[in-house]
Amino acid sequence: QYSMSVIGQISVDSIISTDEEDLLVAKVDGEVRGVTNLKYYSQYDKYMAFLDVYSDSLGGELVEFEIWDASEGKVHIEVTPDLTFNNNSLEGAPNNPIIFNALNIIYEPIALKKGWNWVSFNLNSPVANDVNKLLDGVAASNGDVIKSKTKYDQYSNSIGWVGSITADGGTRNDETYKIKVSQDDIIEYYGAKLDPTAEKIYIDSGWNWIGVIALRKVSVED
Repeated sequence: QYSMSVIGQISVDSIISTDEEDLLVAKVDGEVRGVTNLKYYSQYDKYMAFLDVYSDSLGGELVEFEIWDASEGKVHIEVTPDLTFNNNSLEGAPNNPIIFNALNIIYEPIALKKGWNWVSFNLNSPVANDVNKLLDGVAASNGDVIKSKTKYDQYSNSIGWVGSITADGGTRNDETYKIKVSQDDIIEYYGAKLDPTAEKIYIDSGWNWIGVIALRKVSVED
């Protein structure tokens, strides 16, 4: 019923974006209220997003933003600044656009199929050390299991996820895990990007379950 306008630029890792496929997304309480891509405006020599944000309230709602980084194929969920919705208002201007800065936190959902799945965790996630928080969005059932090569946690309807993975401090980036679930689901996974060149994966003699640190597909040789 109501709308406001926002003029901004997108910054990813402190670099102003010039990718017209990048998207600026406005959300209120997780609901998308506006989305637009960048466009080059020669009169200002800037790539800018002209975004309409919608609401059924005249004002007061907290508008949060996300950025789709098309070149990386990633969603950045920690973006500053937030804005307050105000009907018919204009935030930013072509000669002074708001800089929407994506912090080093990205959203990397992990799809699960019913039965067994191989997964690895390639972000520095704030919930990695707590399996219950890591798998909080998964509708787990009695007997569901997550296991590394040597440890495992099992789900109980009465107490949640418990076992030797939790006792050992949670999941690790350098390991791969098998997880068995009773229905298709998604791990709502998020965290900071890791530098693959700075991460070490120690390999023992015999079989190893190694984690994939990179955010892109790479060849086995690489």
